[in-house]
Amino acid sequence: MKQKEREIYSVALVIHDTDSNILCGLRDELEVHDYKGFWSIPSTTVEKEEYYSLLDNKQFSDNVTQAFVERIGAKIAFEEVLISGERIRSSYHLFQLVIHAKIESIPSLRTRKYKKLEYLSPTQIVQRSDGSVGTCISLYFQYLIDNRLLPSTFEYREVTPEIAVGSIIPENMNSAMLWKIAAPNYALLLAGKTGTDGASIRSLSLDRYVASLEKQWAWQGLSVLDVGCGDGALLERLLVSGIDAWGIELNMPSRNSAQSHIMCGEASEAKSLFKEKKFNVIFANLVFEWVEDLELTLGVLRQCLASNGRIIATFTVPEFSHAGRWLNEKDKASWLQEKSPRRSPELVMINRCVGPVRYYSRGTDQIITLGATAGLCVCGMNDIYLDTTLDEAELTQVLVEKPQLARHLLLPMFRAIEFTQLGLRVPCRSTAIHPREP
Repeated sequence: MKQKEREIYSVALVIHDTDSNILCGLRDELEVHDYKGFWSIPSTTVEKEEYYSLLDNKQFSDNVTQAFVERIGAKIAFEEVLISGERIRSSYHLFQLVIHAKIESIPSLRTRKYKKLEYLSPTQIVQRSDGSVGTCISLYFQYLIDNRLLPSTFEYREVTPEIAVGSIIPENMNSAMLWKIAAPNYALLLAGKTGTDGASIRSLSLDRYVASLEKQWAWQGLSVLDVGCGDGALLERLLVSGIDAWGIELNMPSRNSAQSHIMCGEASEAKSLFKEKKFNVIFANLVFEWVEDLELTLGVLRQCLASNGRIIATFTVPEFSHAGRWLNEKDKASWLQEKSPRRSPELVMINRCVGPVRYYSRGTDQIITLGATAGLCVCGMNDIYLDTTLDEAELTQVLVEKPQLARHLLLPMFRAIEFTQLGLRVPCRSTAIHPREP
């Protein structure tokens, strides 16, 4: 039985000066074990009851007040809750709350935890940390972006304490090892618990597209293999529909109802895991961009296809995701493509808070070529925009609540491609690929 992970509850304070800079502390190497040399906003661990009491009662307890007096040398008063988020670390589950507070006296220049305290702007924090920040500042930056107080292109990345102290060196790890570390936080991201808007963007577009595929599979009674199935959520729904559904995942998930249908391993091991079993549909949802040897993987998956089976893969389009940036001017967004997609893999963060993971920047033409080499041909293709599955009323409501998402009407957020085995005559279901007009 899996041991219950340790839970840590933390509260961080945003304290402004007269110029709206925020109070930051440079941690003292002698007093802390992680994030040495990193700037952070004042924080303290609290009991679970105190954490949720802050959310409910909107005021600091005497214990929390005293803890911050020791950290910044000044008394504080509660203002408002800004944002909260969760992270999975190697030995604990972190619950982080970021609160706007008012300071009632001049803070110390140095305390036991911080060897230096200083008011800094977001840009100064990023410049002094080479873009790497801890969870509390990452959540605060996300709050600013969500409220359009920082541009969505503001460059920072959240690093885990293990990376900060050098016990994990991503450059020395292969793709599968990195994903095993990142997977728990990716699951939190998809559940909307990390504080970023990645979950809402995906739920409005890609998830709805996948739901339309599910209905087709259930109606046709197809057998399905979900490659990179995560916690098995899709498998659960397919099994309830009576579909013969199976999955492959690097980490064994916690969903008991689907767990017996999930094999632990990589996509390239599908043939050895499922022996002679064949599938009508092999589904790879946002998997290809993280696979090192895609030609090998596609060849193995082809061997698992039934005679008229299809491989359906979704992926982010590199020229619209990692080769440029959005320009926001007077409430109008435009995409500036600054470089061609990289040929070599690179370490990237997913929504700034998950990873790093190794990203393989493959254009659609390269994926098609690799598929052909593996004995596959394209029989369908679709671009997925923000409004691909939203009706006019839903779209209007979404843009009222999150106007920053309007830019996703201009470029496809995701692309879906279907392969079948070479030599088979199947109806083509391709869709012309081109950016929509504004």
